[in-house]
Amino acid sequence: MNISGVRKTGTKFNQAIENTQHLRIPTPGLKFLFDNFNMDDVAIGNVIDYGAGGGRDTRAFLDQDKGWDVHAVDISAKSGRALSIEIGEGKVKFHQTGRLQDLPLPHQSVSVVNAQRVLPFLPRDELTSMLTESANLLRPGGYLCVSFFGLDHSWNNGTRPDCNFYSKDDINDLLGEAGFVVVREKHQTGPSRTAAKGVVDNWDEITVVAKSSIEPAAPEQVDEQQQAGNAGDCKPCCILL
Repeated sequence: MNISGVRKTGTKFNQAIENTQHLRIPTPGLKFLFDNFNMDDVAIGNVIDYGAGGGRDTRAFLDQDKGWDVHAVDISAKSGRALSIEIGEGKVKFHQTGRLQDLPLPHQSVSVVNAQRVLPFLPRDELTSMLTESANLLRPGGYLCVSFFGLDHSWNNGTRPDCNFYSKDDINDLLGEAGFVVVREKHQTGPSRTAAKGVVDNWDEITVVAKSSIEPAAPEQVDEQQQAGNAGDCKPCCILL
């Protein structure tokens, strides 16, 4: 979540954390990744849940029991408290930030970057920065799993200026410019549902799984990056839960 967006609509985001912190199933977007790709083929290492909120996807990563180091990223301190209560201590690193650049992780050290129902709230420059840094962080063969609101979403009527809406072409262009190749996507529209304390007549959501097209770094470059930022060393924004 971007800082400016949370300051404008903090109550709605805090409500979303409360509504999701007890859920024991992943978001539809992350489930799409789990259902369509073999997680046994994903390298042991770091995974990132960006915009972790109440922690439903953070918990889903842990439930996979693949030996991943799980990093939950959210601008809200309330997210960190929810994770501490629901998941327990010593299982996940929480980073209170909206910038992936703040994470003490070297490039090409992350196996999955997940961002569900958070990117629509980022201004274009912050979205571009997040996607570019995701491409840098992902190891060769790693996955980016993200969701966007489509143009037919009921909120795309001028009542939610904090949200952005995208066509498939828009999304492909954004990901391509950041250094990604789309490997699978799902476009789902649905009947009315409740969200943000209101009824949404049409929930239009596009989920994308992509891989980085950035060439693998030479071994000496990886060694330099690991020395510059060890994944076990946390900056002030990071709390080991």
